[in-house]
Amino acid sequence: MEFLFGLWLGMPVWIWLVFISAVLAVLILDLGVFHREAHEIGVAESLKLSTLYIGLGLAWAIAVYYIYMTYGGAGAIDPQIAAAATPEDRAWTAVMLYLTGYLVEKTLAMDNVFVISMIFA
Repeated sequence: MEFLFGLWLGMPVWIWLVFISAVLAVLILDLGVFHREAHEIGVAESLKLSTLYIGLGLAWAIAVYYIYMTYGGAGAIDPQIAAAATPEDRAWTAVMLYLTGYLVEKTLAMDNVFVISMIFA
């Protein structure tokens, strides 16, 4: 049981196990429930799924805040997070870094959609 509270990449192992479990649960939900049968995805379904996944991504920011508010001082490996003076500063720094990365990834994904639509148009 002590293994679960040991640090790995600056966080307790149990946090990583919860994260991996959440990712697997979303994959199972997406592939096993939403897309069990092959079909053409319409605009309405696409917007609903996009809203769901963007909401999940933004909701994860709340989890990041809680995690870094509670456990972030244990062994933060990011220099910006480690340099924060208080747990609240550390948590907000982690959330800002997460949301910055999330926004960059969403922008790149939309860029890929645009390029692919130009190629197949």
